[in-house]
Amino acid sequence: MASTLIHLAIAKEYMRKNPGVVKNPKVFYDGSVFLDLSKDKDFSHNFCGRRLAKIFDMRSSLDAKIDLNKFLKYDPLEAEFSKAIVQHLYADKMWYKQLFSDEYLSSVGKAQFAAEHTRTMDAHDDFIAKRYGVSFDLVSDYVAVALSENLENYRKNNPFKEGYCSDGLLFSQKQLEDFIDEVSSMDLDKLINSSRQEKSTSGIVTCAKSWKGEGKD
Repeated sequence: MASTLIHLAIAKEYMRKNPGVVKNPKVFYDGSVFLDLSKDKDFSHNFCGRRLAKIFDMRSSLDAKIDLNKFLKYDPLEAEFSKAIVQHLYADKMWYKQLFSDEYLSSVGKAQFAAEHTRTMDAHDDFIAKRYGVSFDLVSDYVAVALSENLENYRKNNPFKEGYCSDGLLFSQKQLEDFIDEVSSMDLDKLINSSRQEKSTSGIVTCAKSWKGEGKD
């Protein structure tokens, strides 16, 4: 999924492109990273479950990680905080679709993908921070503390393994800029209304359809 700094950059660009739409930027920033506060991102992003994930190819598994309809079904979306969460879910959904080709995903295992993805994000973090002027200072203090703790624990539990990685990075700085520009240009109200018109489905049903080859783009 997209990194915390990328989600903050998307939120900041969205507010820049839509002046006055967000009344409380701090709340919007908090919402933009709220799902990443969970120690179990699969759960917080409405993923169907790890056991079912084992039977999918990589593309189906990644596509199943995000269930925007499920969130919209249960959340009234009366606050900027919730709209920022929608933006986060949309960004993560598009992250896998736009930056990783089917050819690449079919050629790597999950361990290699995770290692290469982490290394690529680490390589671009400083660029994102400087290019968009984002940091944990944009969010509330308690959110910043939680994000820092999660990041520290992640690095401790997922040490870099050189043998898993290829020589190059998975995507360039230009690709990240294009991605941030596209997602931050999304009309959130239009996205919400469009998604609500679709049939809401649980993560389990989404996974089952993907397994059977149904409901694919």
